[in-house]
Amino acid sequence: MADQRGNYLSADNQSGGGERPRVQVYIASKFRPNDKVYLSTGGGRALQGPYLVATVPEPQKYTLCAEDGSTAEGGRVVGESELSWA
Repeated sequence: MADQRGNYLSADNQSGGGERPRVQVYIASKFRPNDKVYLSTGGGRALQGPYLVATVPEPQKYTLCAEDGSTAEGGRVVGESELSWA
């Protein structure tokens, strides 16, 4: 799997102190809200879904919903390694 990290330039000028620019690392998420995915269960042997990505609460973490908008998996946050494209 490819590394999903990237860099961006940041400078905090809110304090007016002229802080030096710095590079911060961020981790990109593979899926976006409304992407159609399958959820891997049972050690990756069985797939559930398809579901839609409902939210991305933090990088590479997702909540899912059914296509009718109802919450899937009880609102549990699932990791990117548990999902595959539908």
